[in-house]
Order: sequence, then structure tokens, then C-alpha cells
Amino acid sequence: MSSLLISTSDGECIVKPEVVVLICADDEWKVVKETVQPVENQPSPFGEWFIQRIIANDTEMPVVFFQTGCGKIPAAAATQYALASWRPKLISPMPTMSLTLSQIRSGGSRRSQGCTVEIC
Repeated sequence: MSSLLISTSDGECIVKPEVVVLICADDEWKVVKETVQPVENQPSPFGEWFIQRIIANDTEMPVVFFQTGCGKIPAAAATQYALASWRPKLISPMPTMSLTLSQIRSGGSRRSQGCTVEIC
């Protein structure tokens, strides 16, 4: 697995996720936090974010769950912020994810289009 944090020349740690999941509505964000139970939430100009290790196809990877706020303009600005901050390989809005919150809650996994995803 790639490291969740790397150090910059000034000693600051930066998260290097594979994937950023965008979550807009406050109610959805609340359910995600209750379900995933992150160790620590971080602030951003748009809301909060946290990192969680996910296993997909037997490969563990860091994933950032990122609260964007509602509306097209906040979503666009938050997407740009995520791209600039983490440079992920994939950005996915929550509704398009193949893993549903009920499956996360049950601790199960889901096989979709040849990819198995599990919460660590």
C-alpha cells in the first residue's frame, strides 16, 4: 500500500490518496461519518474531510471522504480544491459509488463490475 502521509521539505504532512469521494449534503455527510467512524476529521474551506483505508480487488488504498457543500459552484470549487490538494487518480461523487452505505454498515463487501470493495 502507498503511504497515507508523506512529508514535505518543511516537515508538513500531506495526504496522498488514490481516490477522493465527494459528499455534498449535510445529511449524507452525517451518515458517512457515523458509518465509517473516522478517527479524525480535518477542516477545509468547504467543510470537513477524513481519510480511510479501503480494500479493492485485494489492494489496500487510501481514500479521502470530502464534504463539498451543496450546489454547482461549491461542488466545482471543492473539486478543484481536491485536485490541487491531493492529486488523486479518481474523484467520485457519492451517488456514483458502487458501494452503498448499507453495505458499509453491515461490514460486508460488494462485487461490482469485477471489483470487490471493503472498508478496513
